[in-house]
Amino acid sequence: MEIKAKFENGTFNAYNSKGEIIGKIKIDPSANFNESEITINDKTYKITRDKWETTILDNDNKIYHLKTNSFSGNTEIKELNKKIKGVWGLKWGTQLTDEDGETLLKIRNEKKSINNGHYVIELENENLSPMEILISLYGHLYGSSLKQKGVLMGIIAGSAM
Repeated sequence: MEIKAKFENGTFNAYNSKGEIIGKIKIDPSANFNESEITINDKTYKITRDKWETTILDNDNKIYHLKTNSFSGNTEIKELNKKIKGVWGLKWGTQLTDEDGETLLKIRNEKKSINNGHYVIELENENLSPMEILISLYGHLYGSSLKQKGVLMGIIAGSAM
């Protein structure tokens, strides 16, 4: 099954195959992903990031803890025993895997050459919750921002030589 996500009116909205919204992600662009929100069925969850640690809160209760490996960039969702990983290849950018390394979903930009704010999410397992899908999309967006910053730093360093 394929899900679409689009950046619209300041949020990333994810739609099922019928065009119904399954959830939203709001990222404060000035906060460098330090504070974000996931909304599912009018329920809002707070996302806070501190260095390589991310916490998802329901009110003040921690429901998910994500830990990003600073070397590989892979992010483990501790409570679910799943990983968000970058995909080395031209077609897909990010995948969510289970504890056995099996792919559960894949995410890519709609257009390969530019980021137009539209994403394709291919579900390999249709039993994933909206929260798992949106956490994976958040991981994709965060990983993409880190990758862009790395390329920019490389360009700046290269031009200084």
